[in-house]
Amino acid sequence: MKKHIRLFAAPVAALSLLAPLSAGAQPAAASPRVSNAALAQRPTPRVHGHPSLEGYWFSGTGSIPPFQYDTARDAKGNIEVKTVRDPSEPPRASAANAGSQPDYKDELKQKTKDLFFHDNKTDKVYNCGQPGLPRVGAPQRIVENDREVVFLYADLAGMVWRLIPIGGKMATGNDASYYGDSEAHWVGDSLVVHTTNFNQDTWLGEFGYVHSDKMEVTEKLTRVGDTIRYDVTVSDPGVLKSPWVKPTAIMRLERDNEIIEPSPCHLDPLLEGDTDGQDGQFHIQRF
Repeated sequence: MKKHIRLFAAPVAALSLLAPLSAGAQPAAASPRVSNAALAQRPTPRVHGHPSLEGYWFSGTGSIPPFQYDTARDAKGNIEVKTVRDPSEPPRASAANAGSQPDYKDELKQKTKDLFFHDNKTDKVYNCGQPGLPRVGAPQRIVENDREVVFLYADLAGMVWRLIPIGGKMATGNDASYYGDSEAHWVGDSLVVHTTNFNQDTWLGEFGYVHSDKMEVTEKLTRVGDTIRYDVTVSDPGVLKSPWVKPTAIMRLERDNEIIEPSPCHLDPLLEGDTDGQDGQFHIQRF
């Protein structure tokens, strides 16, 4: 079994490791992490008659989440993803479970495997490209009023924002884009966001998950205490046999944090390894 690992550390955390301790100083004890279940028991604030989604939220999702992928070759030599896990948690199968991966049309299954196997060349995110929706993950900062909601993201490729009307009509006549055109409405205590009008320059996820311009994405955000259940369904009759329901992500409210602009992303032409150009150099982004 081959292990395919990608880990990214936050720049702030990395810098903190460089700060020397004064003589005789003892590092401060880390505060115990409050479980999602405990956060969900806290009161749910309400504004405009609905749960408030305002705040900074952490979910661990994003264009390249810090997961470990265990892969193996099948009888034909193709790469298969067997397990996906957070390296800070015990090993357990997740993304290989039935229903948790998009069900591509038969003629596209090999294409997605080939794209994933060569993702250092085929994945535009590794070349400072936009991840698009839904790959960008759950919003990290939400600002809202009774007419619109703003989703903010600090992605590896730069800042991303989505301005979404609530209870209004979706924009028409726009060019297709990475994040499409969205409208939102309340269904009980859940905010449902429906998005269409995507270009085809992004993936659903980093496993070579392509999509067509027929893709539609439905996000549902349900606040419970100091958590939000973030559910995503992707419908794309151009490439999928049936809609893909992504595993639920839990967004945690972090009152002491705020979204910050990420470091600039640029290409590093000096790394050794595979080549992807006439210059014989391997190109990948450096953060």
